[in-house]
Amino acid sequence: MQLKKMNNGDNIILMLRRRMFALFILLLVILKSYSQVNLQTGSATFTLPMFNWQDDKSRLNSVIALSYNSGNGLKVDDIASNVGQGWSLVAGGVITRMQVGEPDDQMAYNGDGTDQDIRKYPAGVLYGTVPIGNGCPDALRKYPIYKSMNQVYAQRNVIGEDKKRDYFSFQFNGKSGMFILDTANGDHGIPLGDTKMKITFLRDPSMVTNTTSGIRTTITSFTIQDIDGLIYKFTLHGLTQMLQPNYCDKDLVQSQTQPKFDAGSINHQSSFINPQFINPFVIGSWYLSEIDDPLTLRKIQFTYISKNINSSAGSDISYNEWHDYLIISHKRSIGTALEPSTIVYPDGHLATFNYGAARVDLNGENALSTVDISYQGRYLSEYQLNNTYFILNRHGTQVSSYQ
Repeated sequence: MQLKKMNNGDNIILMLRRRMFALFILLLVILKSYSQVNLQTGSATFTLPMFNWQDDKSRLNSVIALSYNSGNGLKVDDIASNVGQGWSLVAGGVITRMQVGEPDDQMAYNGDGTDQDIRKYPAGVLYGTVPIGNGCPDALRKYPIYKSMNQVYAQRNVIGEDKKRDYFSFQFNGKSGMFILDTANGDHGIPLGDTKMKITFLRDPSMVTNTTSGIRTTITSFTIQDIDGLIYKFTLHGLTQMLQPNYCDKDLVQSQTQPKFDAGSINHQSSFINPQFINPFVIGSWYLSEIDDPLTLRKIQFTYISKNINSSAGSDISYNEWHDYLIISHKRSIGTALEPSTIVYPDGHLATFNYGAARVDLNGENALSTVDISYQGRYLSEYQLNNTYFILNRHGTQVSSYQ
């Protein structure tokens, strides 16, 4: 048996191989810790922690992370977040309204009190004059008698009062769930599911100014107290503007009257701002502004950047086989959304979110570019996020309006 003496080069190669193997094992451990596949749906999930903060003087804690979920596959009308399709930024928190019928906290507007004023709109569940337990009014069983053609009618408010409750979803600090509003026992929420969180809300009727720039809902803030006694305050608003659907030209610019629906025709429909609408805005989301520890009076504070959104949300196509014509309904949304700007921690840590290029797929939004973590003015770490678009059989930035 012959023994071969190893030189310095062989020793270096052997050492590098051992380190690569150790790095491979570490990567497997990380992937196993933060990624998995849902056995029921087959969707892939992955979490990338960025910053975990725990206060040593209170029970306060906060997490910043990137989370991925493939869901049930990519659909045509799916809109990506500011960190990519299927990805979401875990930072701050938000309560989002899932509206059913009229908004629950909508105050009725009666216009000039006449039946001819079509600007009126009915009350939501919290402000209804007829109890929900009474069921539907008798007038809904009767067919109205219309006096003239080419006349727009609006239902009387007492008949149109909302009887369905909205759902509210919350997501903050690794916690999520849903609740509805209690309409009988004070201004608090009723959690759906097994949770001991206490949910309350405040109303401010002065927001309903009965003008063309007013807000028609009144809940101005939510407060959630978890089982540890920490208080989460949601006081910042995301707004949605009420739009009027109308037929329009193919460029979706000029509103038109109802078309003739000729055989073989393609007709377009979209939503437009109606300057005659009173109180056209609805608060659809409430953003986390503060986390308080009532025992130590220490707090985490959140700031946001306001974004004005005016975007298309896909199209629906319907075909009338009898008369041979198409209607393309273009979905549109206008409102304001808030994106995280800074998180200020009581011990001097600071998280800053910076945004880069404007998004071509969502007018008004910008992609998240970096997340900076600092302490007492000294940078600790920075996460850089790059993004691109998949277009036909390539990826990059669009070069034409068609793309």
